[in-house]
Amino acid sequence: MYFWNLRALKRELVAGTLGEGRVFSYFFAVLTFDTVLYYLGSLLPASETTIWTYVGAVVMAGTTLTGTYVAWRQNGGTAGRDFLGRYFPLLWVLVVRFLAVMMAIILPVAFVSGLVAGLTGGSSTESGDGPSPWEPLVLAVAWAWLAVFYWRLVVHMRAVASAR
Repeated sequence: MYFWNLRALKRELVAGTLGEGRVFSYFFAVLTFDTVLYYLGSLLPASETTIWTYVGAVVMAGTTLTGTYVAWRQNGGTAGRDFLGRYFPLLWVLVVRFLAVMMAIILPVAFVSGLVAGLTGGSSTESGDGPSPWEPLVLAVAWAWLAVFYWRLVVHMRAVASAR
């Protein structure tokens, strides 16, 4: 199972040597990751629901569905071959890569934010007086991140589909 090496994964996908058992391992890895995130999220205390909560859900779901549909089309649509056998392995390696980059960005930002909050006695937005003024910006960054993720998935799907 590949965790980082897209070049080798795409070589195997083009050659058709990945095999049903290995494809299932990618599917199961994605399913496990999604399931764990979903249930961990359900354990967190509910935050205030705003209009941005609904807008965020609609845009994220729309981006996911659109990105998957475009990837399917780039694989050849109804004339394509082995979409799921390509989709889940590519998706898995991209998730691992994007999480690594996200952690490399988030951890230093969180560290600096903690230092600043400690030095200034806390954040002025911690008063609980309503939704965060940062919510639209955070959502916009998340939307852009997801759009780039699916763009890269489409690029790799096209490369695999057109290599034969």
